[in-house]
Amino acid sequence: MAELPVELYARIFRLVGANDLTSLSRVTQAFQTEAEHLLYQSVALSKVSESSRLLSWCNAVADCERRAARVNTLRFPTYFKLSPQETSADSIQTSIARAFKAMVNLKALYVESAERGVEFHPSLRPSTFENCEFRLVELLGNLPGFTVDEVWTLLSSQPDICYWVPGTGFTMSLDVSSFPPDILPQLRDLLFIRPELTKHLASRPIRRLSWLFYREEPEKISLPQAIGIAQSTIPDLQLFRDTLSELYIMNTLGKDFSAVEVVALVARYAPTLRIFTICSRGSDCAIPANEHPQLVQAISSFQDLDTLLLEVDMPVLHLPNDTCIAPDGPLEQDPFWSGLSPVQCRQIATSLMVSCPSLRTISFPLQNPSGISKNPCYSRTANGEAKLVGFDLVDTSSWWMK
Repeated sequence: MAELPVELYARIFRLVGANDLTSLSRVTQAFQTEAEHLLYQSVALSKVSESSRLLSWCNAVADCERRAARVNTLRFPTYFKLSPQETSADSIQTSIARAFKAMVNLKALYVESAERGVEFHPSLRPSTFENCEFRLVELLGNLPGFTVDEVWTLLSSQPDICYWVPGTGFTMSLDVSSFPPDILPQLRDLLFIRPELTKHLASRPIRRLSWLFYREEPEKISLPQAIGIAQSTIPDLQLFRDTLSELYIMNTLGKDFSAVEVVALVARYAPTLRIFTICSRGSDCAIPANEHPQLVQAISSFQDLDTLLLEVDMPVLHLPNDTCIAPDGPLEQDPFWSGLSPVQCRQIATSLMVSCPSLRTISFPLQNPSGISKNPCYSRTANGEAKLVGFDLVDTSSWWMK
């Protein structure tokens, strides 16, 4: 195998696991180069909570400039747990800092962990980033070892960040007045669980935005207050009117802030969106059949909308329709449609496409009487009508669900 062209064995290496790559790296120098490139370019340590394993990896990177330089993407645990023979977290955190200083080409840092408790310690501290040469482009996760001001200091030192998902703990502790005006000048992709803070990022070239509307602290804020915050937040979309092209809204505020109302407000303040997803699951979030005309009217206000995902229960999709299935629509004969009307669903999709001439793709969730759920996806035909092209949910969330 060592005699194979580099391009061929490099392709083979991409098909094997980490253990095999580790073994291959010991065969020849050429194999080592390619194997280490794959092993260290994107590293997933977020499930490593034992301090001994974390220490071993950090030392392997800190002690080898070649390996450290290969690390581009790093998933790091939020916390680590000391082994029984260890009494202090300082030495582990010092080794972590050495590793971070060595990773001069680090671009994406995702800090995430499922485990925590009194015996766990924050993996990262402000001192971890001192004298680091890397320039982050993506940052996600909680930094429990930081104060709010220390997070601002970190973000100020990383002006190239264009993708940011702040941790829940940090976001919930923010005071509106504490938001500095000069951070994240290149921010393009953002997920916020407190959407009302987005206005503090005006002037950034935000192109993709994900919001979660929910009751932050039910014991402190009433549902009407939460709805009022959401209603007053959507107009902030006009701050990014020149750059925003994609919006994902998860709305859990129920029928008192309906999906139709959300769509109408978004269309008013961000009419040039190209991709829009509204997700409101649950029977109290459903769009009643008698509100479908209002939905069509709201969609008609978009000027450039290309892709629409309505992840909302829509009873109008379940109404009967005895019109014959079109002969050029074999997917409408799929067994999934037993008890449903594929023609009714197609006509609903067509009504939305007719209302918005720029709309080319529509998808919505649907469950048949047997309890099987699929996501009918429709594309615009030459005559402007909708045609069923598959049952796969259009991906509009992978950019923030990394």
